[in-house]
Amino acid sequence: MTPTAGYRWRAGALLRATTAPGPLDLPRDLDLFSDTGIKEARVWLAGLWRRQDLREAMARLIAGKPQTTDGKLTKENLYREAGISRATMNRATEIMAEWDAYVETHGRRTRGENQRDAEIAELTRKLKEKTAECTELNRRLDAAATVIAALHHDNQALHEHLDARAGGNVRSLSAWRGEIHDPP
Repeated sequence: MTPTAGYRWRAGALLRATTAPGPLDLPRDLDLFSDTGIKEARVWLAGLWRRQDLREAMARLIAGKPQTTDGKLTKENLYREAGISRATMNRATEIMAEWDAYVETHGRRTRGENQRDAEIAELTRKLKEKTAECTELNRRLDAAATVIAALHHDNQALHEHLDARAGGNVRSLSAWRGEIHDPP
């Protein structure tokens, strides 16, 4: 069945209205009044729609919200996310140039991966600070325990010295506290 002239005219108008002037315009040498021209126009229009799918997939991957892939910024994930073949993706040279420029500028990591790594780095930094703080506090605790032990030893030595010097008349408070005393 061959399309009528009115159908062909409407199809041509629709195809011309689908894009702004630029490299994606309907090819000027396309004859919309021939059967092969209509087929070529259909292929062109399908490619245009696939480009839109590719752009949407690229936006989803960059935003870190993939629908069908693991979210890594690879070309394989791009064409799979768009639901197109690799060959179709490679024919969209302007979109692939944008993709390559983005990956070159931002790397292959998604925003979510970058945020996760930044959070891990911040937590690692805080952990190092707390570990250093704990190490300092343990050092101070050891020093305080050493001073307390030395003071206790000196105190015991002074008690023994006082007991020996007084000849038994002086009693230590600890011994006195242990006895029951009647008030005077």
